[in-house]
Parts: sequence; structure tokens; C-alpha cells
Amino acid sequence: MSTGHQIASDLTGAVRNTVPPVAYGGSADIYHADLIVENQTAPVKVAVKVLRIGVLNANGEKEPLWKTRRRLLRELSVLEKLDHPGVTKLWGYSDGFGPLPAIVTLWCPHGDARSYLRDNPDADRTKMLVEVTAAVEYLHTSQPLIVHGDIKAANVFIKENGECCLGDFGISRCLQEEHTGLTSTGVSGTSRWMAPELLFNERGGLRTVTKASDIWALGCLYLEIMTGEIPWERVPNNAKVIILVHKGETPPRPKGEIAARLLYDDLWRVIKSCWRYDHRRRPEISTVQEDLRHVLEKRRMYASSPPDWRPLRLVPCTCLIVVALLLYGLFL
Repeated sequence: MSTGHQIASDLTGAVRNTVPPVAYGGSADIYHADLIVENQTAPVKVAVKVLRIGVLNANGEKEPLWKTRRRLLRELSVLEKLDHPGVTKLWGYSDGFGPLPAIVTLWCPHGDARSYLRDNPDADRTKMLVEVTAAVEYLHTSQPLIVHGDIKAANVFIKENGECCLGDFGISRCLQEEHTGLTSTGVSGTSRWMAPELLFNERGGLRTVTKASDIWALGCLYLEIMTGEIPWERVPNNAKVIILVHKGETPPRPKGEIAARLLYDDLWRVIKSCWRYDHRRRPEISTVQEDLRHVLEKRRMYASSPPDWRPLRLVPCTCLIVVALLLYGLFL
């Protein structure tokens, strides 16, 4: 859905002091570097994503490098304009790291949400839910519409101030299909986070990611944040996951110690609503956001009430009325 002939900012020559790869992925290596920014005395810490994947067109044939480069820069120009605290800042691109432009983004020193929660189990997980939900709401209401397409804890990064931001919009998706753009189509991600309509495509080829498929993945992200477990944690291989999803099943409710403390029944209901098999019945992000707000407000009210009163909140009103009548009778 990107339009026009705009391209992203060329930062070639402004990226300095590059440190050897600090992380490796299936399609890219991540470097740590300094970015020299005009009118700023101190350099900005950035991550440099160097792509290293084979580039094929829709027919499975190797396409000219210039065509891939043009498409990549066009898509980066759209992402560079995003401005939200919950979305990783894209500074631009830099040549000189490989055959394709390297992608320059804000450096997040605390890593991704999965590793962060492993190292900081007492982190405020509900705050993280609020932040990632706000980020998805921003993307889904942007013009043009931005569908992330690969929402999971490994693509949520923790900034220096401790806030979450969504990143890694699936650049590899842009390189897999000639007519696929970051802002519109193409499946990325892995099967444990993918909506059924992305896994099962009778027509073959890549299926279009949508707001509804993002909502499914957001439910999976909620599960990860609140339990520390990935979807289908106890299912050993992805093939079996796909079979279970094809049968209409959804990830089971975790039973670990963290889940027992933090995965409230009403929050589990919100997650389950994101996993409706029919994508047309899944809630919009605004509904998820509102449902989450109600859940967290309810928990705050419960936590702030005196301990001695908490059990009474669970007693049905009819029982309270009976008790009141009995007490009234004693004093007549």
C-alpha cells in the first residue's frame, strides 16, 4: 500500500563505530553502531540490520537486485514516517554492509521482550500489554494502513526507559514476493503465532496478512507476556501445531507458576476472543484495547480494596441479602 516514488533517508557515511554482529537471525545479522545526527553533539545508538537472504520473485526466480532494492527502499520510506513511542524508530538505511541496503533503527539496550522477561520476571507485565496494544492500534489506524504481520515477543523490544516498542516488520516478506509490500501483504512469522487463514491457503502461495491476523498474533503475544511461555509450549514440533490448528484448536491455557498468578480468567477471555477461527469474528484492535482496560481496572479495584473485604466481593448478592435478613431478625 505504499505509494509514490519516495525513498527512505540515506544514512551512508553517518553510521560509525560498527560493532561485529550482536545477534543473528534467519535472514539478517544485527550490528550495534553510532549514528551521527546533524545538530546533535552526541551520536545516537542504533541497530543496523544487514539482510543476507536470497531474493526470489513470485515465480521462484531470482530477480534483479535493483528491483529488490527499489521495493525495499519504497517500503522503508513508509515505515520511516511512523511516529509512536510503541513503534521502533526507523532512521533510514545505509549502503556498504552488503548487496542490499542495511536498515538502521533505534538501539534497544534491553533486548526483546522474551529475553527481558526471562531476566526480569518481576517486570510490570500488564504495562507491557498496554504499550504493545497501543502500538498495534496506532498501526491499524494509520494512513496508509500498516499491518505488522509478525507480532510476537521476539519482535517487541525494550527501550532504555523500559518501554516496549514493536519492531521487525518482516522485511523478508518484502523480498519474497514481487507484488508484496510491508504495508499490505505477504505471510511472515512462524506457525505458532499465525492465524489459521495464513496457514491454510487452498490457492497456494503467500496469503495476505490482515488486521485480523495481527489480532490473532496479538493474543499469542499476550500469552507470552503474561506467562513466559510461547503458544503451544508443550507441543514439540511445528508440524503438530499446524495439525492442531487445522482441527480448530487454539493454544491451551498454560498452567505454570507465572500463569497461575498473572493469567486472570477475564484476561484469558480477551485472549480467546483474539483466537476466533473465523477471522471475521475477531475483534478490532479498539475493542481489544477497551476489553484490556476493563480487565486491568477490575484488577486494580480488587488489589486496592481491604484484604478482609475481598472475599465478600465474590459472594452472590442473594447470599448477602439472606445474611442481612437473619441479622435483622436477631435484633428484633
